[in-house]
Amino acid sequence: MRFIENFSWAVPTGFTTVLNSCRFESGDILFDNKKAYEGRWGDVKEYIRYSLQVKYPKRNEVINKPEINAELFQKNWGTEAHVDLYENSKFLRSIKTTQSAIYMTIWKNDISYLEDSSKIKPLRTLKDVVKNLDDLRDRALELSSGNSVFVTAFDNVNQLSLDKKKKLRTTIAETFALKVVEMSPKEAGVNDFGLVVPTIDMVFFVVDKKDGDLLTEKVKEAVYVPNPNAKKSLFLIKRHGSLF
Repeated sequence: MRFIENFSWAVPTGFTTVLNSCRFESGDILFDNKKAYEGRWGDVKEYIRYSLQVKYPKRNEVINKPEINAELFQKNWGTEAHVDLYENSKFLRSIKTTQSAIYMTIWKNDISYLEDSSKIKPLRTLKDVVKNLDDLRDRALELSSGNSVFVTAFDNVNQLSLDKKKKLRTTIAETFALKVVEMSPKEAGVNDFGLVVPTIDMVFFVVDKKDGDLLTEKVKEAVYVPNPNAKKSLFLIKRHGSLF
């Protein structure tokens, strides 16, 4: 079984849409150890300290569209949720909490979030990170050795974002010799990296020459969908990342 990276608890890839929209639903069960999925319950339960089962909200059909889920994450963040908490496979207590508290619990392995969600700060989502990349200038220039580099972010649980990264790689490589460097927000030097959604990584598209105009055109070719009713191009590279 495959798991989503950067979470302290075991979060199977089947929870991709759940994390993307920050909506845990009735019937969802999460464990603090990957061994929960490696064998019979009687053989693996000794490795599991905490687990939880979501009791509310009821299971609903979540619209699985990445561009919608990006907005749903912030909308759902502080909404109500109920969980049953287990310790050493024994029922501990029922807790009325929030979606954000479940998210933080499985990310940080700290069940105190379930009891006190008031200490939880809003997280920086993909849109916010992409709009504020000036603090990555030093890292970008270090990687580029004086050549042009396009920097952006992508979310590993957002298929639209992953498709965009793939298209950028393919399109830019048609014209330039390309080096693609991926790293965590912390490694890249993102301000307040501890508040960035843990499924986000940074990507640097480093080309072999100093030609910002041509690189801008390739980025536009990869990501821009023109409005057929617009009289002129509405493309702004800052909506997609930063060029250094």
